[in-house]
Amino acid sequence: MRTRVLKSSSTSSTPVSTVLARLFDVASASAEVLSADADADGCGGSRDDAYAQDELALELLRHKTRGVRGEFHAYIESMPKSYNLLHSWSEEEMAALQDARATVLARERKQDMERAFERVKTTVREILGDSVACEHDARAAYVWARDTVSSRAVSVPFHRAGALTPMGDMFNYAPHDPPVLLDVHGAPMFDAREDTTETERSRDADDDAPIPGDGAYVEGVGFTFRSAAQPQGRRGVRAGEEIFVCYGEYTNLELLELYGFTLAPDENPQDAYVLDVRVSDADSAPLKVFVGGFAWNDLADVRIAIAMKRPRKNEKYLRDIARRGGALGAEEELETFEAIRDAAATALLSFPTTAKADLDTVESEAFVTMSENMQLAMTWRLGIKRIIQRAYKWADARASDARTATVSARVANISLPYVAKGRR
Repeated sequence: MRTRVLKSSSTSSTPVSTVLARLFDVASASAEVLSADADADGCGGSRDDAYAQDELALELLRHKTRGVRGEFHAYIESMPKSYNLLHSWSEEEMAALQDARATVLARERKQDMERAFERVKTTVREILGDSVACEHDARAAYVWARDTVSSRAVSVPFHRAGALTPMGDMFNYAPHDPPVLLDVHGAPMFDAREDTTETERSRDADDDAPIPGDGAYVEGVGFTFRSAAQPQGRRGVRAGEEIFVCYGEYTNLELLELYGFTLAPDENPQDAYVLDVRVSDADSAPLKVFVGGFAWNDLADVRIAIAMKRPRKNEKYLRDIARRGGALGAEEELETFEAIRDAAATALLSFPTTAKADLDTVESEAFVTMSENMQLAMTWRLGIKRIIQRAYKWADARASDARTATVSARVANISLPYVAKGRR
């Protein structure tokens, strides 16, 4: 689900390059104003990100109150009137995420917004003047401005919150590929093979997937688009095709938190869920599972933690193998992936609804009658459940292979003389 679409006007006779150049000039001018205001307050780049967002949000409100007299009036009027960032969700909508960590994050962001308004509410009332009748209206105006900054500002070198850039903030999002992941299918039970890694499992078969690019502020030019270099075999942007920008390597929950939208299940190769894997009676280890596989370092940590429960002669040697993506033995691999499978099963059972039930709801007529936040919550949790289901299947298959290897090794260790002696 994407929230911003860049459309060209078919009725304009002005060359597109001229329109863009004018918009970039406006963007550069606004950035200089923001920079000057920040320096005048004595904060420059010294405040943290929250205070920098305060500054840019307040500047946006100042421009908004100027109405049709303001140089940015048309630009501000084109902005969304409301957003769906996590902090704005109701308790019912947060509960619909069905995940304790996601709900905690949403509540924390709601508290962050309350603290932010308390910091600046006097200034907000001064800026808005008689246009607001009460504190509730002032808060609503400020929240809108902060959400605009969070979801639309582009990075610039002169202000930590970025800048609101006409045209530059209108590109839809497309994710880059995931980090290098571990493919355990068919891997040896000790050490690593050369082709252990897998990086394009979720995208290489989809020729219609949007192609991510990058946008950045360039001094003296403004916002520029760069078509990102694509992996071998991946096509580039076609003529007449919509241009996408990757805002960063975000999970779907982070996209909800910062931008107020989420991608469809399995559409974001950066999407992930962290399992709590029991490595001993007293300890557990986090394992991040992406759409396409297990996180490299997390799986190495789990393997090492389980292997270290057994007496070893060369701990450093085993750690080196695990860091290269290798397994540490059939018995260790069996225990590791049984623990991962159990963690995935526990996570799936913690949800009050199944992935199948969620999919039925998403595909039903009732789904379109829900609030946007409820739709986002159901879409997010469906994607997470699919990730966990795959983790369970991968772990179960690997545990089965390890169990077979363990039995084979035990049989091979029985010598013929021992067999013969047992018969006498």
